Amino acid sequence: MAKQKQMKEQAKQAAAGGCMDTPDAEALVRSCAGGDFSPDTKLGDIFQSADQRKRFCRCVADGSGIGMSKIPCGAGDTIGAVLDAITC
Repeated sequence: MAKQKQMKEQAKQAAAGGCMDTPDAEALVRSCAGGDFSPDTKLGDIFQSADQRKRFCRCVADGSGIGMSKIPCGAGDTIGAVLDAITC
């Protein structure tokens, strides 16, 4: 429950500034991905299906307050690209 509250607070802060600080963005992406992955890891290597990638990107969007359309979500996109999209 505390984690959800923290993520909502981060989302409010992100929405106000349009981006997240690097440590918060990394923590969010790690949480949504279910592990600590290298920035050059492709989403398709972590999530085999488009539905899995969509759920990951929805998690990042909800946690960051940044629109899902601004988050790279293709199989060939990387964790680093996702971080770049949400980091200040």
